[in-house]
Amino acid sequence: MSDEQPAAPAKPEDNPCPETSAALQLCVTEKGETNCTALLEAHQECLKKLGLQV
Repeated sequence: MSDEQPAAPAKPEDNPCPETSAALQLCVTEKGETNCTALLEAHQECLKKLGLQV
C-alpha cells in the first residue's frame, strides 16, 4: 500500500484566467506558438488586469 496522495485538482487561484489560458493552450497545441500571438496577448492582458506580473 502506498502513502502517495493523488494530485489535488487545480485551485482557481492557480489559473486566474482559465478562459484565455484554455484557448491559448488549444491554439498552441493545434497551430504552434508563433500562430497564437493574439491569444497570448489576451491572456497576458487578463493576468495584468488581476495585478499579476507577466
